[in-house]
This record gives sequence, structure tokens and C-alpha cells, in this order.
Amino acid sequence: TAVDVLERNMKRLASTVQNVLDVSRLETGEIEIERSVMNLALPIQAALVPLRELAQSRGVELEAQVDSILVEADRGRIEQVVGNLVSNAIKFTPRGGKVSIATSRRDLSIRVSIRDTGVGFDPKAAADLFRPFSQLHDTMEKTDAGAGLGLYIVRIISENHVGHTGAETDGPGIGATFWFELPLPDTA
Repeated sequence: TAVDVLERNMKRLASTVQNVLDVSRLETGEIEIERSVMNLALPIQAALVPLRELAQSRGVELEAQVDSILVEADRGRIEQVVGNLVSNAIKFTPRGGKVSIATSRRDLSIRVSIRDTGVGFDPKAAADLFRPFSQLHDTMEKTDAGAGLGLYIVRIISENHVGHTGAETDGPGIGATFWFELPLPDTA
């Protein structure tokens, strides 16, 4: 109905405004990263709670294999990073696909990887993914993609944690893996 369309568009607009405000505040340092030592599994699991319903409604399997690892981070911001990455993976994964979240220890950091069986992207475009307002899909195509700020917010938050972000794919139609890394507490 027209009311449903209006409600969806209002939610989308509110989300876009919130993302623009977050970008502005993060870039200017107005939002401080409040770090504390915590189990990384806690913000990851918290971020997945509202996304399980989205995945189920789209017929996408959502699984998480997250180790109990201590990091020094801002819990709310890590929830935001995981939420942005997982919701993107769900949006771009067709019905019957799968989104997996996993943690792995690197030399001096912890990597959180979000792998999907979705539409993938051209590997040459990976550097553009974390720029503001960047969208690799056809913007004239009907999608529920946002304004292109979610991955940029992921990058800013990761960098504010002295971390890194990245994305990998074997090409269009093959799925993708997006990740962020956080330093171990004694290396931050």
C-alpha cells in the first residue's frame, strides 16, 4: 500500500540522515572512540540479533563462528561496523545464499570476516568500496542499497581503532568477503 511505501522511504531517509551525521561527527572527531578491553564476540553477537530476522525474511542463511578474543575497542562502534557489513552482505545475497561471519587471529591483530555468496564485484573496484558515496551496482537498477556511506563509516571507525578494512572477490556473481582488523590490546 501507499502507507507501506511511505513508511519504508521514511526509514530509509532517516537511516541516510543518521549516516551523514555519523560521517560528519567521526571525521571531525566529535564522536570519541571509547575503548575498553572486551570479548570481541559480544558486540558481534549483539549486532547479529536484529539481522537474523532480515536474513530469514530474504531466505539467506546467516552463520557465525566467532572466537572469544579480547580486544580494546568501543563496543557500540564495533556493533555498528559488524551491522553495516553483515546487512550489506544480506542485501546483495540472493535467496538461498549464505552469509558467514568468522574471526581469525593475525600476527598483531584480529580479523573479522564477513563472507557471502552474493553478487560479488569487479576486483579492480575494491579500492573504491570504502570511499564515501561509492556504489558499484547499477544505481538505476532497483535495489535497496543505501547512499554509499555504510562502508565508508566502517573504514573510519576501523581507522579510529588503529585498524584496517578490505574486501576481496573472485569477480561478479561469485560472492565477496569484507573484513576489518583490530589490533590486539598490547599493540594498539
